[in-house]
Amino acid sequence: MIRIRVAVLSSILLTLALASSAARAQLGPLGPQPCAATIGVPEPRYAGRLSGQDNVEVSWNVPVTAGTGGLQGLPGNPALACAAQENFVGKYDVGLTVERRLGHRDSGSATVNGALGAQQRNIQVPRAALETDPKKYEVTVNGSVLGSFAISAKATGTGAPALAGAALSSSTGLPALSAQCTPSFAVTALALAAPDTVTVSWSAPPLASLCLKATTQGSVQVKLVRKDGTSVFRSVTAPAGTTSAQVSLGAPAGEVASFEVTVSMGVASSLVLHGAAQGDF
Repeated sequence: MIRIRVAVLSSILLTLALASSAARAQLGPLGPQPCAATIGVPEPRYAGRLSGQDNVEVSWNVPVTAGTGGLQGLPGNPALACAAQENFVGKYDVGLTVERRLGHRDSGSATVNGALGAQQRNIQVPRAALETDPKKYEVTVNGSVLGSFAISAKATGTGAPALAGAALSSSTGLPALSAQCTPSFAVTALALAAPDTVTVSWSAPPLASLCLKATTQGSVQVKLVRKDGTSVFRSVTAPAGTTSAQVSLGAPAGEVASFEVTVSMGVASSLVLHGAAQGDF
């Protein structure tokens, strides 16, 4: 049997809806940039009639490069690799329509939860008792990839909290994330307002180019160790989009020997995927 196969791979458009005007402010005046990718949908395999239904094996592929994290084959658009990591969760709605030998059309569908990479699912299509075999197919796969991780910026030093002389660092809760995908930021100002308030400022992470968005709030933690060996620890929440906070210690800071200030926030990723194919069995 000669097979005629025409595969149509369509592109997708990812638009990240911002939860609030504060989130928009954090992402900058240009807003989130669109992300485009394709899912490979090869020719399905007709597996015959089973329990009064036609059984068709449908497969698709979101190509993840092992060991590097992210999507392959995306030259010039590293943002997509940042939004599709191996440990993120995928959900796919698969639709299949077959056209039979006499022109009748029947459809089946399934929802599949799974990781990125190659996926496969058997789709059952209703078949009447006297219906003919399917001769043509139309497959659509609509998916989404969701993930989240935390990022943080830290300032540590001796004496009263101050940016001068402080050691600055940043980290991410997703160690496998490549350097180009890590939204780095830093503490930019730090001061102790006697006797019991610490003011902290930080830079806004450049999330727009990464197809990511900040969650609704972050956290600012302040730990002071006094010269007498006692310590005080306090934290406050910071709404997304803000870049400063005042932390009341609840007690006089006293003579400070050392300090540790950490600003943390969550980052969410939502990547929408679409692929399609049609042809003859």
